[in-house]
This record gives sequence, C-alpha cells and structure tokens, in this order.
Amino acid sequence: MEKMPTDLKPAASLLSSPAPGIPAARTSKRKTQQDTWESIIDKFGDPLSELAEIAFDKNLPVAVRKDALKEVVQYGHSKRRSIEVTGADGNPIEVRLKLIDEISQAMSKLSGK
Repeated sequence: MEKMPTDLKPAASLLSSPAPGIPAARTSKRKTQQDTWESIIDKFGDPLSELAEIAFDKNLPVAVRKDALKEVVQYGHSKRRSIEVTGADGNPIEVRLKLIDEISQAMSKLSGK
C-alpha cells in the first residue's frame, strides 16, 4: 500500500497562492483593488450615493447635476449599442409599409393616374 504524502496543503491555501509561472503581484492586483475600494467606502461613504445626491440637489448648477446624473445612470441602464441588420445573404432589407402603399394608391386615384 502506498504511503500518503504528509506535505499536502489544504485546498484553501492552494486557491490563495499564485499559479505556477504567474507572479504573485499580478494575482493579488484584484484583491488590492477590492481592498482599496472598500477602504474608500469605509472612510468616505459610497461614491455612487454621493453622485446621486449631487445629481438631485436642486441648489447646484444644472451642468454639475447633469454630469453627475450621466455617471449615476450607467449603473441602472446599460448603454445602447448600434447593430447592423441585413437581409438574406447579407443583402439590404426591403421594408414596405402597408400604410404607405395605401396612401400612394389613394394619391394615384386622386391625381387620375
């Protein structure tokens, strides 16, 4: 029977140590950023809440409120992106509206054509 190695590390220590070939500084960057963010919130409060207060403070100039609101809105609404729409085989899409056809026919009848 094979003897079990005695130098095994607990799974938690494996997760916290850097992967082979990856510098420890690179793997801990996210942790450092998170710690920094949490210390800012602990010391000064939530920046998003502060921006929201600025955005809705009627005593501030409209330009300041508008800029704050543009930042706050991004957390509740994603930015819209344009998309390209094509027809079959990448050809342009032809759109015909029934109302336009009816108006064209009515105008033709009125003009006697």
